[in-house]
Amino acid sequence: MEIRQLDKVRELLNQHFGIVDLILLDNRLFLVVAAESRGLVQQVSELTGLPAVALRFNQLTSEQHRAFKCKGVSLILNLDSRPYVLFTYTLHHLPYKDKIRFYYALKGRDGKSGMLAETKSRQLAKGVLAVQPEHQASVEEFLKFWKCSYTREEVRLLR
Repeated sequence: MEIRQLDKVRELLNQHFGIVDLILLDNRLFLVVAAESRGLVQQVSELTGLPAVALRFNQLTSEQHRAFKCKGVSLILNLDSRPYVLFTYTLHHLPYKDKIRFYYALKGRDGKSGMLAETKSRQLAKGVLAVQPEHQASVEEFLKFWKCSYTREEVRLLR
């Protein structure tokens, strides 16, 4: 892949928050995404001339993600990315009324004043939070309070 192509991919990916990684492996590009980005894979494939595949982050284990990174070349560090901590959690153990209370605590009753706003975090998909590293402890405490089972992964995200 040429530098010119990488610059075009950088511009495209900077428009999408939630790109966890971009890995070049065996002449294929693997986009590790936190949430579905329709059409993004096709656009990246057209820009680079390489086949591209999207992988959902919450469907990969940390070990699988590390294996991809070891076998291929991670291109995310060459893009404008920042460190984040991704939390994937589940609420299956909570009854419906407690799930509502959880979301009120997470987002606030108005959708703007909850824990996400306090920690300047983002919900990328159902059960996936992108948290700045300095607020990691607050989010962990929040999830433990609600007795959520969760996993934590340090990643770099665009923007």
